Amino acid sequence: MGTGGVSAMGGSTGRAGSAGATGGAAGGTTGTGGLGAAGSTGTGAGGAPAPGCGNTAAPKGARNLTIQVNGKARTYVLFVPNGYDATRSIPLIFAWHSSGASGAESRRYYKLEPVTGDGAIIVYPDGLNGAWDLSANGVDMKFFDVLLESISTDYCVDQARVFSTGYSFGGMMSHSLACDRGSKLRAFAPMAGAFFDGTKSCPTPVPAWIAHASNDPTVSFASGQAARDIWLKTNGCGTTTMPTSPSPCVAYQCSKEPVIWCVHTDGHVWPSFASKGVWAFFSSL
Repeated sequence: MGTGGVSAMGGSTGRAGSAGATGGAAGGTTGTGGLGAAGSTGTGAGGAPAPGCGNTAAPKGARNLTIQVNGKARTYVLFVPNGYDATRSIPLIFAWHSSGASGAESRRYYKLEPVTGDGAIIVYPDGLNGAWDLSANGVDMKFFDVLLESISTDYCVDQARVFSTGYSFGGMMSHSLACDRGSKLRAFAPMAGAFFDGTKSCPTPVPAWIAHASNDPTVSFASGQAARDIWLKTNGCGTTTMPTSPSPCVAYQCSKEPVIWCVHTDGHVWPSFASKGVWAFFSSL
């Protein structure tokens, strides 16, 4: 599994659930979706039925897929749990990989499916040349937009419970996505991530679950703290914290949206407590 390769950054200290078994291995199917059907009982943002609700023909399991974004073929792994019910809305999690890695590698490394079980659809996008364009109007924000629309057309996605997570460069992508597409996310959970611009301002409060190692040799702890501080300001948080599960996490007192901050000493990794912790956080919202 790639560990990122993003150089350490400076910076001042300164929004999504149940348990079950892992789905099958990704196959080699290629497609762009297009299985849309009439809406049913599932609801998305604002109470409107998601386009894919009632589409019982939509495949389950894990598939390797391709979709066109700005005229370019983009690849991703889509996991739909075997217990998926097309008449019931379901959360969607975007899981972004680290630098030089792939969606398939992140699927193995993040180990989200054993903890989400039948509770979520998970998409693992592939970056171009193993990297992400973090700019607000860049190709990967458009990739997110196109994937969200396509998956919601095929499946009964709860459009009010779309989440993002990722590690290293994938954590940076989650930070940027929450900042630039905050109105489309219910929550996000970056590991070992940061902003390239430590002074960035984000317009939309989004629930945040952030993990960073105090001894991270690749993405500096100071840059992780700086990203946390941006979300503390955006989410209306004070400086008071209280311990929360899982250890070693703490919760800030916030007036708009919650911020969970988890400091560990395992270096530049997706920490062992993250998968359960992230899903518990997403499930609580």
